[in-house]
Amino acid sequence: MQASKDPGFWGRISRHTSAFPGRIGRHHTALIQKKQKAGKLTAEKSAGRRLMHFPVNKYLMLAIAAMVLLSFVFFTNQIFKIVIFVVMLALASYSTVYKRKLGMPLGGVELVTFGTVLTGVAYGPWAGLIFGIVSSTASEIISAGLGPTTWIYVLTMGGVGIVSGHVYSLVPILLLGMLATAALLAINQLIFFVVGDPEVKTFTTFYIITNLIFNFLMFSTLSGRMMTVLTLSI
Repeated sequence: MQASKDPGFWGRISRHTSAFPGRIGRHHTALIQKKQKAGKLTAEKSAGRRLMHFPVNKYLMLAIAAMVLLSFVFFTNQIFKIVIFVVMLALASYSTVYKRKLGMPLGGVELVTFGTVLTGVAYGPWAGLIFGIVSSTASEIISAGLGPTTWIYVLTMGGVGIVSGHVYSLVPILLLGMLATAALLAINQLIFFVVGDPEVKTFTTFYIITNLIFNFLMFSTLSGRMMTVLTLSI
């Protein structure tokens, strides 16, 4: 049996020397990572202390809180009107979402006309204009009803808001609402009796009838109550 050769002194030195750079490299990498982690934690703690002890932040928060409080104290009516305006705008904009979500042919069920007329009467012609344009545009987008004649519908709804703000003192709210409904239908729907096929004409007839009935019910039953809310002073 042949004895194993002793690598000798220089062989052992060679093995230890060849492994030494690897150990040094791993140790150096770990040391760098440790320092980076410690530096990151120190930076985060330092930033947190600066944020906590920065006096301008406290004064800024106090100033904002004071402004909000004063706004509610001195401008309560204006804030209330803005909130009601936004709520009505959202309801009118989403009142036709059933056309896209449910696929239900409910015809002329919509709150855009009702909201536009009431806003013009309660808050003036410019508010009626803004409400009519924004709500009609939003309702068409939400219900996926954008088409070549959308701009006509949007402009006529804005015109209804302006007119309602000027003539409300001369015409009862029910009559004003029905005249606005009839005008909108005449401008936006009658054209389909000329250029539409029999199916389009049938749907247009259904839309006109349901829209007249729905708006008559809304103006005859809810317009008085809604005007009380819209003109309420707090």
